[in-house]
Amino acid sequence: MSDRLLAGHGPGRPVCTPPHYGLRQAAEAANDHAGTCRALPRELPARPDEDTVRNLLRSWVTATPRRGLHRDIDLELDLADFDSGRLELQRTNEWIQTELEALATEQSDLLSARTDEHTGTVRFRILPQSH
Repeated sequence: MSDRLLAGHGPGRPVCTPPHYGLRQAAEAANDHAGTCRALPRELPARPDEDTVRNLLRSWVTATPRRGLHRDIDLELDLADFDSGRLELQRTNEWIQTELEALATEQSDLLSARTDEHTGTVRFRILPQSH
């Protein structure tokens, strides 16, 4: 038995040492384990149609509070800001980015999009509400 202690194990308690697997064995073990686990306590919702997701995404952006923003300060909007809604959206970063770019074109008083000259990444900003 190993002398190492792991978090949650005290002196005199056995240490759980995971077995060492080859790549194929590890994949099989992971798949077996995944088959017995559920990350969600419910079934996955059906994938919504494009219009439904587009409207949901736009409603999230337009619902972002703008009144408290200083007129010289924009609120940066990152694709990661939509992570909590990924299950509802069920769309890729590329799809979300394309929709945000379209929204920035259609509602330029709400959202701006510009490509960062150093990274090539598109940056979005929610603009302050005009008074």
